[in-house]
Amino acid sequence: MLLNSIGVALGGCLGAMSRYGISSLINQRYKGMFPLATCCINILGCFLLGVLTSSSLAPFFIVMAGTGFMGAFTTFSTCKWESYSLFTSKRYQIGFIYLLISYSVGILSAALGMLLGVHL
Repeated sequence: MLLNSIGVALGGCLGAMSRYGISSLINQRYKGMFPLATCCINILGCFLLGVLTSSSLAPFFIVMAGTGFMGAFTTFSTCKWESYSLFTSKRYQIGFIYLLISYSVGILSAALGMLLGVHL
């Protein structure tokens, strides 16, 4: 139990730092109204979590990477806040596209990750 908690903490630290770094890089290069950084990170996170959950990796690694890293890396609350912000600022088309891409591509990415993960 203690080892898993330490693994989750370590994974969470690395996941948050990774999210911040990737978001910063994307946001420096992309200045549009579409929340591209969050969308890309969440889709990548769906894929990676799919790989992890269907793999035969050690349970400790799955807890550390899946719960810790992916929990901090992906941004469900940011996605919801950005969606709300798009709709309240009357950018309905961007809001609907963002939600459509986030959910549909996210689910497809998770499925692809699971197909890949069974080979690990």
